This record gives sequence, structure tokens and C-alpha cells, in this order.
Amino acid sequence: LWLWGPRPGGGGRVGNGVLTEEIGASLGMDLDRTILIGMAEGVFPHSPSDDPLLPDRERKTAGDNLTVISDRVDDQHRHLLTALASAEVGTLVYARGDARQACEQHPSRWLLDTATALAGRTVDSTNLESLVEDETAGWFEHVPSFAGRVLNAEFPASAQELRLQALAPDGRSDDLPLDDDSVLARGAELVASRASNQFTRFDGNLTGFNVADLAEDVVSPTSLETWADCPMRFFFQYVLRVQTFEQPEDLLQISALEKGSLVHEILDIFVSEQLANDQVPPPRQPWSEQQRRRLLEIGAELCNQAEAQGLTGTPVFWHHDRNRIMTDLDRFLWEDNDQRRRLGVTAAASELAFGMIDDELKAVAVPLPSGRKVRFRGRADRVDQGGGNNLLVTDYKTGKADPYKDLDEQSRNWDPVLRGTRLQLPVYGLAAQAHVEDPDAPVRTQYWFVTSDQQFKAYGYRLNDWVMDRFRSVVDTIADGIEDGVFCDRPQPDRTEGPFSQYCDYCNADRLGTQDRRRAWEAMKGRDELADYGHLAEPPHGFDPEAL
Repeated sequence: LWLWGPRPGGGGRVGNGVLTEEIGASLGMDLDRTILIGMAEGVFPHSPSDDPLLPDRERKTAGDNLTVISDRVDDQHRHLLTALASAEVGTLVYARGDARQACEQHPSRWLLDTATALAGRTVDSTNLESLVEDETAGWFEHVPSFAGRVLNAEFPASAQELRLQALAPDGRSDDLPLDDDSVLARGAELVASRASNQFTRFDGNLTGFNVADLAEDVVSPTSLETWADCPMRFFFQYVLRVQTFEQPEDLLQISALEKGSLVHEILDIFVSEQLANDQVPPPRQPWSEQQRRRLLEIGAELCNQAEAQGLTGTPVFWHHDRNRIMTDLDRFLWEDNDQRRRLGVTAAASELAFGMIDDELKAVAVPLPSGRKVRFRGRADRVDQGGGNNLLVTDYKTGKADPYKDLDEQSRNWDPVLRGTRLQLPVYGLAAQAHVEDPDAPVRTQYWFVTSDQQFKAYGYRLNDWVMDRFRSVVDTIADGIEDGVFCDRPQPDRTEGPFSQYCDYCNADRLGTQDRRRAWEAMKGRDELADYGHLAEPPHGFDPEAL
């Protein structure tokens, strides 16, 4: 409720904020004679919440001895009429939208009653604004928008509004020294730049700044995958170190990230134990019943730890999620038996680390077509080994398998790196060859989806010259983009509408969708500075394996 005006009976004014005084001043009101009231349905009148300790249904049983909370709406109406009667001039204001909550508002029923009385005919929310065309309704003023009010106000209510008037093409404040107003100049530059189809610094163009030197750094393949998916997210996450986080206490279910980490840790502890005890069965021998019980024991222990840390959500959901995790672990050994027998391999390493901070000398160095070298670090979830140094490198996954289907060699759209968004497998394959000290060892790599709902699918391929050429070419494009300062914002084309349309918190921080940013990308993606990235992320005719 906005309320400002003369105090009934004299003796000064009453009000509830400077905002209202500024609005009144911008409308040319004499607030010593005028009362100004904001009237949107739900704001005034607002429906008071029922008392949880003594609700209306209990109050009514007491007859007239207790005030019913719902009657307070009538009190608000009487207060409104009293306030209007106490002023020489009354002004009712209704805003069509709530910018804070990004929603539409409707005029108060009492504002419509007043308009109906003044117009001499029924006025409702559908025809209220048509009063602007009624010559007899001089008491009605329609302000098309906040910007329209600011630009046409006879007297700006604040220094900010003065600057906004001066910024307009026909701004009235011609004598305002714009060149000396650095705040206004920066704001004007930002608005003009982001409205253009140019790739500017406000869109992530950091050309000329030494943001990163990949020849000197040791990087993870997932960080380069982030740039290929959305360069601006890479900039926030890996350059500025701005991280998003979830409050575990706010989650109803265990998050996908926590579930994946939990399953990875369980499988790592189990396989590492069997390797340390030299109990890993050969390729055609199944895991024993004792080993199966040990895996389930580790799973139960780590599930208990996750629950104690508050990472699992509400008990009713966690009971279901925990049962599914334990069921998947039980099935895992049966699926692993089949895979080892079929491919003739058995576990040789778990969480194979390379290029980590304490041992950067073991980083995987990859020479690129441009002549630079990129050094990678990471951890391969599992390496299996068979006769003739045949290697199987596995990265466990607990999410959806469908986005990875084009990684399979049998797919008609096969791309071993999925336009740069899946770089782990070639790096892990090279690390496995280094682990067995055989750079020519045959390697098969795979993402293995170790959950029953994904039917334990595996998508992957053998490392060969064609795969490595594609990998090196894509990494070269990514390295060029990062070192050239290309950090544009590219929301996904199929996820731009609604509060949960974009999984990236950096692109959709306000949960209002990313339609505007997607349109901005479409407008500027033809720029020369973005040509290489555009062909990588969204090739005009799709990826053609035969073109390599």
C-alpha cells in the first residue's frame, strides 16, 4: 500500500516512504493537499492470513465476542474511504506489472468501483485503460510504462531519473554534462552494446586480455568441455572462480551430482580393495558371492554416511533412492562378469590419476595441429587389461544415456567428442597407455551407465588415428577460443523457455528463461570472431564424419 497525504485534522502529513513522495512529485502533486494510494488486487485489499492458533472457524463459534480475521478486509475499505475523505485531492495508482516478481497485476476492486462511479458506467479490468479515449474522463491518466513516466515527467523525482531523461533521444536536459557522468556513460555503453549484433566486451569479448595460456597450464578435459558447451560459463567457473551451490537442506531428493559421487566412491573402494588383495578374478571367472556381499556392505556404509551428512533429501524419497542404488550395485557385478568375459579383460586400475597437482610430470601431453601442446590432468574411473595389452577404459555414469548415443561407432551421426562436449575418453585412453608403458596398446574407451533404469548401456569407441585427429582438431579450436578471449553466452536452442529451461545457473540465474540471450546469440553468431566457435558448437549442416 502506498499512502501519503495530509494528516486528518491537520498537524502535518502521514506516509510510508520516500518512494511515494518521489512518485507524487514526478506526477506534479502537491502532497500537502493530496493523498496518493497504490491499489492493485492482492496488495490493497490484501487477504489476511488465517491465524494458525485461532482460525476463523474457531472464532465464529464464539459468536460476536471475537473479531473474524476475514472481516479485516472491510476494515481496509473503511480506512480507504476515510483517507480519501480527509484529503482535498485523492489519487489512486495501479501498476500493471510487478517487476520484482515478474508477474502481471490487476486493478483493485475498489479502484474499479471508484472509476465506475466517476465514469457513470461499469468499468472493469478489461476496459479500464479504454478510459484514456473518453474525453469526459479527464480524471483518468494512462502512463504506458515506467520509462514513459520518467521520460515525460515535468520534474524528475531523482538523480537517476534525470540521467534517464537526458539519455533519451529527445531528452530535455540538454545542458547535462554527459561526458562527465561516468556512471551514465558506462550504462549507456552497456545498453547500446548488448542491443547490437556486435560481439562486444559486454557479450564476453575479452580479446587482448591474457585470460589463460593453455600451453603453460595443466587442464582437465571437463573444463574444456564447459567452454565448448557455453564459453561464458567457462569464464565464470574457471577464470573468475564463481561457483554455484545447492543447500542440501533445501533438497527433497539426493542431487544427481551427489548420487554420482556416491556410486563412484563405492565402486572405487570395492575395486581398489580387490586389486590390493590380488582378488580380482580373471576375465572369464565371475565375482564370488563373498565379493558381492562386500560390495553391498561398502554401499550400505557409504549410504549411511551420506544420510548422516544431510545429502540425501527427505526420508520418504531417500528410502526409494537408497533401495535403487543398492539394487544397481547388486546387478553391477553380474553386468561386469558379462563384460569382462565378452571383451577378455579384467580390472587393472581404479581411479587412475594423472597430471594432478602433486605429480604434474605425469600429465597427458597432446600435440595439436597449431603446434602447441595441451597438458591434461584427471582421474580415469577404471582401467581393465587383457591379453596383448588390450585396454578397456571406463568412465562410470549414473545419469541419462540418451545424450551420449552419438558417441557410439554405430551411430549414423557418430562424433567421438560430441562437438567438444565429451573429451574425457581420448584423454583417459592416452593415460591408460602411459600407465602400462605401451603407447601402441589397443584401447577401447566407454561411458558405462551403471544403473538399471539405463539398462547398463555403454557408449564408446576404439582409439584410432581418425578419432585422435578429430580430438586434436577440436581441442585446438577450444584452445584458440580461450586464448583469444571468446567467452560468449550461448543458451541451448531447445531449452530457452520457462523457469527450468536452462540447466546453466549462469545463463538463467533469474529463472525467467533465456529467450533474450538466445536471440542475442542468433544475431551475432555470424561475426568473424565467433565463426570457429559457431562451426564447432552449431555446425550449419550438422557434423559430417566423412568430412574428416
